[in-house]
Amino acid sequence: MKIKEKGHLSYCTNIHAAETWEETFEALQKYIPKVKQECAPDKSFGIGLRLSAKAAATLLNDDHLQVFKTWMLAQDVYVYTINGFPYGQFHQTIVKDKVYAPDWTTEDRLAYTLQLVDILLALLPEEVEEGSISTCPIAYRYNYPEQQALTQAKENAAIHFLRVAEYCHQAYKATGKKIHIDIEPEPDGILENTSEIIHFFNEYLLPKASVAFRPWVKDYIRVCYDVCHFALVFEEPEKVLTLLEMEEIKVGKIQLSAALGAVIRRQEEFSSVLDQLRAYREDTYLHQVRVQGPTGKVLAFKDLPEVLTEERSVMPIPQEWRIHYHVPLFFENKGLLQSTQQEVITVLQLWLEEPFCSHLEVETYTWSVLPDDMKISLETSIAKEIQWVLEHVELQKIDSYE
Repeated sequence: MKIKEKGHLSYCTNIHAAETWEETFEALQKYIPKVKQECAPDKSFGIGLRLSAKAAATLLNDDHLQVFKTWMLAQDVYVYTINGFPYGQFHQTIVKDKVYAPDWTTEDRLAYTLQLVDILLALLPEEVEEGSISTCPIAYRYNYPEQQALTQAKENAAIHFLRVAEYCHQAYKATGKKIHIDIEPEPDGILENTSEIIHFFNEYLLPKASVAFRPWVKDYIRVCYDVCHFALVFEEPEKVLTLLEMEEIKVGKIQLSAALGAVIRRQEEFSSVLDQLRAYREDTYLHQVRVQGPTGKVLAFKDLPEVLTEERSVMPIPQEWRIHYHVPLFFENKGLLQSTQQEVITVLQLWLEEPFCSHLEVETYTWSVLPDDMKISLETSIAKEIQWVLEHVELQKIDSYE
C-alpha cells in the first residue's frame, strides 16, 4: 500500500512455496486478496513479488504478463518491487548456500536479473515511476576462499552489475521508469557489512564504469537495507545510514525483518539458551550466527548447528547472540530468546524522520520452518506483521495512510 508522501509497503511473496509461474500465480491469487482485505480494504495494495528464474522466463512468454496485469487491476493491487536474491527453489528443499547460486560472477545471474528488469518495467503502474530489485551480495564468501579468487569474483560481478545498470538507464530514457538493483548485504556473503559495500562501490563498480556512465552508477545500483542482516553484524542503523550518505550510496529498499537472538548474562544460562535454540534447528536455510562478547569482539559461525554442539561458552560472559533466522516482527521474546525487533523500530523511526527510500517490504520467509508453537495461519501472520508496521508508523503521528 502507499504510505502518504513517503513510499510503498507490502510483504515479500518469497514466503510462499512456489517455483513455477503457475505455482506463484496460484499463491498470489490465494493470499493477496485475503491480506489486502485485512490491511488495505479500501486502497490499492502493493505486492513484493518473488520470482524464480523459471517463473520469470514463463511470465515473459505468451500472454502471462497480460493475464497477470488484468488480475491485478481487478484486485486493485500492484507490483513495485521484486526479490531477485533466490534464483532457484526456495522452499521444501535444502537451500543453504545454494541460495546464492548462480552468483554474480555468472552470465546466468545477469540474464535472470535482466529478465526481472523487463518484467518490472511491464508491471509498474503508470503513476509509480520507480521500481526496485533486491539481489544477493555477489556470492557466498566461502566459495572463494583465496584472495585472488575473491578479487576476481568482485571484478566479474562489477562488470555484470554495470551491464544491468546501463540496461536500466536505457530503459529509463525510453520509458521514464527508473529500475534500480539493490545489493543486499548478508553475513557470509562477499559483501556483508557497510564498509564492504563502500569498498565495492569505490574500488570495483566506479573504476570499471565508463567515464560517461560513472555519474549514473549510484542511481541504478543501490543497497537493500535488510534490517535483520545489518543487526546480525552488530551495525547500528544510524551509523550505517550516515556512512552510506557520506559516500552518496542510496538505499533502494528496506526489508523489514528481525533476527532471532539471546543475551547471556550468567554462565548458567548458556546451556538453557542452547536447549531453546535447538527448537530452531532445521535443514532448509542457512542460519549464520554472530556472538558478541563484553569487549565488543564478534565471533562468526557459518550455521546454527555448528554452535549447538558447543559444550561451554564460546567467550566471556556477558555475550549477545544473533542468529540469521527471520522471526515475525511481532515476536519479542520466548524464554531466554528474543529478537532484534528494536532495530526494526529504530529504522522505521529514522525513515519517518527522513524518508531515505520509497520501498519498504516485510520479509519473514521462515513461516514453514518456525517451531509449531509459533505458527498461526499464513495469511494471519502476514497481515499481523504489516499491521505491526503500520501501528509503529502511526504512533509517530507524522502521516496518515492513503
